Amino acid sequence: MSISSRLAERFKELTPEAKKKLIKMAWSDKTSMKEIEKSFGFSANQVEKFMRHELSEKDYKRWHKRRATKFNQKSRKAARLRSLLKYND
Repeated sequence: MSISSRLAERFKELTPEAKKKLIKMAWSDKTSMKEIEKSFGFSANQVEKFMRHELSEKDYKRWHKRRATKFNQKSRKAARLRSLLKYND
């Protein structure tokens, strides 16, 4: 996954403190992508590209797997709740 020169320039403009904050927010379970977008102006796709660009390959894979698992757990839980509610009606 390559990044555009414009996006690479935006990443370079970030201070080291801002990069650390963005990485910390992306790792956090309590921070949504909407909050990151409000703070930094990066979409979820751009945050993913940033993480791939800034983290080592091993750390990126771990973050990506954790993020995917977290979203899947929410959707599985929601699906179970919907099915329970469906049977109770």
